[in-house]
Amino acid sequence: MSKLLTWIDDRFPLTALWNSQWGKYVAPKNFNFWYYFGSLAAFVLVLQIVTGIWLTMNYKPDATKAFESVEYIMRDVQWGWLIRYMHSTGASMFFVVVYLHMFRGLMYGSYRKPRELTWIIGCLIYLALMAEAFFGYLLPWGQMSYWGAQVIVNLFSTIPVIGEDLALWIRGDYTISDITLNRFFAFHVVALPLVLIGLGTGFSFVPISIIALAGVPDRWEGLASGLMNTTQQVGGAVGVAVASCSTYWMPKLADPCTTMLSCMFSCASALAASAFVTRTVRSLRFISAPYRRKNLPRIAGALLPCTK
Repeated sequence: MSKLLTWIDDRFPLTALWNSQWGKYVAPKNFNFWYYFGSLAAFVLVLQIVTGIWLTMNYKPDATKAFESVEYIMRDVQWGWLIRYMHSTGASMFFVVVYLHMFRGLMYGSYRKPRELTWIIGCLIYLALMAEAFFGYLLPWGQMSYWGAQVIVNLFSTIPVIGEDLALWIRGDYTISDITLNRFFAFHVVALPLVLIGLGTGFSFVPISIIALAGVPDRWEGLASGLMNTTQQVGGAVGVAVASCSTYWMPKLADPCTTMLSCMFSCASALAASAFVTRTVRSLRFISAPYRRKNLPRIAGALLPCTK
């Protein structure tokens, strides 16, 4: 095990990163109750993912079987009622924790310079969570689900010029139907979780990269180049995967024009995310090693909360 850790430390400062951020991290004196909610949000997210996986094993995204599958989960699946209540109640608790976390950020001024990017990414995560909750609300296919989706989708139709087309694109049909249920299921189970993972990864990628680049010797300067190439490959792979899925599924759900636009949007989004992270990593390569080591506490303090 020691040889493996040594081999990893020669290529990435894993031990130093662990000791500085967790193992031997010196907590500041101003830690209080309000700093709990970020970790609680991560815990509830893991809980939602785990319970959602178990619910997906027995749920059927079909207009004639969706409600029956929910009844089957509640009545016949062992501990199914508990898993479903954990998932539905956990969604409400998720927003309670997120709102308290955002309130702490407002109260302590975490949105101010130089932490604006952290706040912006957090707001994007919040919007993705709202979309995730909305898409999941329709899945039980009850009266509340149906009319809730009808009202929310109709709100988009009030947007000038593009409102009607946008509402039609969201529904996939002129009314809430089986196509809408399948589309919302795909968004809830696949698309939005990928967005949340992408935003969360982007939130942690830049600070970890800065710590890695500042904590290794000069002879490992090529790490940034490797990270940049890996980012390009991952971004390209995600773009190809999303475009392929869109090409396969969208003809079943919408017209060819919408299919083409969705593929273009998927590729553009993946390429834009890849370019953003790549440019960030590339910029780190031109920061001299002495400057990074000297100013690491200030850089980390600007990107990571509570590092003072």
